[in-house]
Parts: sequence; structure tokens; C-alpha cells
Amino acid sequence: MKNKCIDQIIVSLSRTLKDNSVIATGVASPLPMMAILLAQKTKNIKYLNCIGAINPKLKTMPYSSVNISVLESKESFIELPELWDYALKGLLGTMFFSAAQIDKHGNLNMTCIGDYKNPKVKLPGPAGSITLRNLCKNCIVTSLSHSKKVFVENVDFITNSSDKPTTVITNLGILKLGKKQELISVHPHSDVEEIIKNTGFKLYIPKKITETKKPTEKEIKLLQEIDPANIRYSLL
Repeated sequence: MKNKCIDQIIVSLSRTLKDNSVIATGVASPLPMMAILLAQKTKNIKYLNCIGAINPKLKTMPYSSVNISVLESKESFIELPELWDYALKGLLGTMFFSAAQIDKHGNLNMTCIGDYKNPKVKLPGPAGSITLRNLCKNCIVTSLSHSKKVFVENVDFITNSSDKPTTVITNLGILKLGKKQELISVHPHSDVEEIIKNTGFKLYIPKKITETKKPTEKEIKLLQEIDPANIRYSLL
């Protein structure tokens, strides 16, 4: 079940990526990176890795999404500030984000749990997400733990927000957050009741529930070629 869950997340992320688009990842983004490598098997996608590599030619997934091999196999190189140039020019199609807390409005908390002045837990912080989230055309949020600790009514600290609807792909299903909080689809290994039970705010549930399309045999085969060491299964 765990393995199927991870494969479902990666394939679902990959399917959101459009042909002839520019996609970027930040640090610690192994699942989005695998999703990009998978999408590149069938689509024309320019991939910008945060350490400056454009279209790294990787036969297999390295043990880190910022491993030196990403630079060694690059098609070309950009300085980090140029990523903002891409975004400001409207050239950045999709970027992936994650968070310790996500609320019904799509606000993300990467700063702290508890009061900001006296936090229970300090988190890594925003990096470039404050600006890049709103500059990219499409923001995809990933959560490997769909629970009430993550999906809260209001985040403890708004690290970044967006006026656009936010797609969130979790280990249980796919949500659309913002002005409306909607369940888009339920993964085959989950159900509506489990998602409702593990969400800390009310979701709009359509009358006809859509099941997320399972990974095809071809997608699983390509994913295994990308990640023969099964790095992805150690992440959940």
C-alpha cells in the first residue's frame, strides 16, 4: 500500500505538467523531481533545478534532488537570480511547494508551529516561496501526510499565500483550496470518509466522486527506470 501511495503521488504530480512548459523545483524536492523526469519521457519540458542546472540529463534519480550529479549532467546553467527573471517574464509554468501546515485558503506555513515569538517548533522558512509562488503560472502543493495536523482551519503563521486556487496532491487524494475548498478526486487506496476524517476544515464534496486515475503499467515501468534504487519508497 505504501509503495502504491508514493507512485500515485508522483504520477499525479507528473500529469499536472503541460507540454512545452518550464518547471522549477526548490531544495529537498525528490518527488517533484521524479515527477518531472517522468513527464519528460513523453513531454517537452524545460526543467530548472534550484542549484542552477537546466535540463539535467539524468538516467536515474540521484539520492538528493540537489546532488552534484545534477550539475554534472546539465544541458546548461543559470544563476539562481535568473530563476526570478523567468518568473517575472511569465515564463515559469509550474513550481512545487510543501508545508508543515496548509489551511482552507491555501495558505502555507513553513515558518513555525505555535506562536511566532515563542514557537513550539521552528521550521526551515520560506526561502524563495514568498515571491515565486505568485509569479509562477501554476502552483502545486504536495503533502505526504494528509492529517488534521497538516490540514488546519488556519495556519499558525502565513509563510506565503496566493489569490489563485491552489491544487494540493496528498497521499489520500487531490484538493483544490482557496475561495472554495473542494475535493477533486480520491486516490484508489483511499475513500471520501478517510479524507473528511483527516481534514481540519469542511470540504465541498461533489455528488459524483471522481477516483484518481491509477498509474498505468507504462508509467510504473518508466518510474522504475528513473528510480531503480527505490529511493521514493523511503520518503513516506
